[in-house]
Amino acid sequence: MNYLKLTNVLFFTSLLSLMSCQPGAPVVTVLGEVGGFEISESTQILKSKTSKSIFYISGKCQGSIKDIHVSFDSGSNYTPLSQFAESYTLDCSGSGTYSYKINPNNTVAFDIPVEASYRDFKLRGISDFGNTLVLNLRRMVTNSSDLQITAGSVAANATTASGTPVILRARVISSAGTTTGPGFKFKGAIRIK
Repeated sequence: MNYLKLTNVLFFTSLLSLMSCQPGAPVVTVLGEVGGFEISESTQILKSKTSKSIFYISGKCQGSIKDIHVSFDSGSNYTPLSQFAESYTLDCSGSGTYSYKINPNNTVAFDIPVEASYRDFKLRGISDFGNTLVLNLRRMVTNSSDLQITAGSVAANATTASGTPVILRARVISSAGTTTGPGFKFKGAIRIK
């Protein structure tokens, strides 16, 4: 009987010594990107590159998200989105939403380059548990007056036509167009897909 009591005492003493060697604070390891971050509109359609209308970047966010960052270089570098906002509301822990008011008249960061018809940005939330999944935002021009095909007949058989001042990457659809001679002149609507 005394042998069992002595064994139990030794067992619990060993267990307590092992537990006392463990660090006091638990360690949390994040195995992947954090979720709970959404954007309301992933594509913003503009009528022209010179459009300077105020727009909003908004959506839903999980309570642990403390900040939202934006990348202008395909995710190589991120900057707080608030640096480019005229005003913003970040209430992830309360209402679970965020909204950033962007005034293009005050920042050129969101402008579409002269040689392109769109510009892509990457957004991610920052939380105590790591970064969220990356979301993509595109500002896109659909007005054909900003696009010109100057590559002649190359446009007839190719899906990419290079020209000045823009590069058009799209399928050319002519519902009411005309073609003449070996130089190929195209007249009609341009739809970007």
